[in-house]
Amino acid sequence: MDTDETRLKEFEGGNVVGIKDDAARFLSENFHMLAPSCIIIPAVPLHLAFEWIKRRLAGTFSIRGIPIPHGGARSLPHTWERGEDSLLVSYADFLCPEDCPEPVDRCTVTGKKRGRALFELLNGLEIPEYHIHVVRSRQMGPGIGGYNAGDLRELQDHILSVGKGKWIVGTACRCHGVLSAAELKPRENQQDRKLFGTPSQL
Repeated sequence: MDTDETRLKEFEGGNVVGIKDDAARFLSENFHMLAPSCIIIPAVPLHLAFEWIKRRLAGTFSIRGIPIPHGGARSLPHTWERGEDSLLVSYADFLCPEDCPEPVDRCTVTGKKRGRALFELLNGLEIPEYHIHVVRSRQMGPGIGGYNAGDLRELQDHILSVGKGKWIVGTACRCHGVLSAAELKPRENQQDRKLFGTPSQL
């Protein structure tokens, strides 16, 4: 998938179907057609899981991107700000090889032990007033990571079960990740439903 049709021609043929569209919009509008096991490879220059969940919950919540607290970032390895509401996180301060196989316990480049996988570290963050959910990116091939539709459904279900408040949504593999923050407030029609009930309850 690409917004530039000319780039899609590089992948034509075989079992590959190119789609000219915006990734976040396409995923949101067509998510109901995906089986939980369908694999999503977010090879786009944005935090796809975060953009997807904002679109999915836009009818339920008013969603405003907010900065990630500096206190939370202090406990992380190397970080870089990506816009006002996102933070890139990595165990590496160098450019990793594109075909890295993501070894279980040590860095491909340095050979040193890694410690906790980054997705575990991020999911274990405790930042006052923030709810956190990190989607694990799994190795699909050398240098290629992704997650399945069921992982995104779990993210949505978690947010809907907890509800309003400040959220940090992350995506991470063993070595690299991205965190994005937003504040969710119920839309007025959702608050009215809680006060007066849904049509089936009246």
